[in-house]
Amino acid sequence: MTGSQNAGLSKDEAQIYDRQIRLWGFEAQEKLRTSSILVCGLSGLGAEVVKNLMLCGIKDITLLDEKSVKAEDYDSNFLLSPDSIGKNRASSSTVKAQSLNPMVKCTVEEVSIESKPADFVNSFTLVVLIDQTFEATNKWNKICREKNIKFVSGSVFGWIGYGFFDFDQHYFLMPAKQDHQVFGVDCAVDDTKAVTLEDDQLVKEKISYPSFEDSIRFNWALKFKKRTKQRIPPAYPPLIALIKAQEQNQLSGNTEEDINNVYKIFQKEVNDLNLGEKPLKDLAKEKFEYFFGSQLSPVCATIGGLIGQECIKALSENKEPLRNLFLYSAFHTAGVMMDAS
Repeated sequence: MTGSQNAGLSKDEAQIYDRQIRLWGFEAQEKLRTSSILVCGLSGLGAEVVKNLMLCGIKDITLLDEKSVKAEDYDSNFLLSPDSIGKNRASSSTVKAQSLNPMVKCTVEEVSIESKPADFVNSFTLVVLIDQTFEATNKWNKICREKNIKFVSGSVFGWIGYGFFDFDQHYFLMPAKQDHQVFGVDCAVDDTKAVTLEDDQLVKEKISYPSFEDSIRFNWALKFKKRTKQRIPPAYPPLIALIKAQEQNQLSGNTEEDINNVYKIFQKEVNDLNLGEKPLKDLAKEKFEYFFGSQLSPVCATIGGLIGQECIKALSENKEPLRNLFLYSAFHTAGVMMDAS
């Protein structure tokens, strides 16, 4: 790395981020270094996302959460200490989060995102909502789209969860569209010619993403038509049922009652998607208890890792992020990306 290339980074930063710079380049690291992130929701999934963002070398991060730490939070959030029970989740996560990278400025807000005005997000490069209500996620996604701010959300329900990405109308490096043809290859031994194939050229391209609401309400049966049964992953119907139960205020906190409500929505989703009887046989009502209770740490790590990866892509504008709804289920031992566009 030359002195001119390193002008924007201090000596300590260059040393700490050396491997990352070699991986995705100096320009990408500079963009990460000037990024300000809001993470709302310090659950187990939220902790995984914060870890990945802190380590990549952003400028600053704001942790926002109005909730107090419960025993189930301590089971899944590795940023918490044993004496965190009863204290604010964001404040209790700060010490370990800051220790991951002292160069990143870490700010705490012990309030609900719903208490903030729309212009609260103006100073952020990326807004991440974790384990928030459907109403809050939908509202802030619309606000961020209007303000052209990159947006990510995600939730984990026990053994199942999702990550949603909305980088609408932002530019990313994409492979240039070109015809790859080779001409003039002479196979004669006495007149051998070297043929050189150039590396793929990358160009900046603006990408469109659907909103959170449009993605959740997307008609997959219409998109896949006769191949719906083969194309819809088994994790999709129960996950959408959980999200819609949340939207319809049918999650009361009573596990038995909640399972009954979610299962009814699940049955309707299976029927609406024309998936037949197999999903109902494979996932009987009693198995829905896997989707309630504490967040399963491996699920948080899997979804949080992918969210972190896509956030880095979006912030660095280095490569095209995935579109746009990632589902993962430990119960089905499968993860899949679904493009609702």
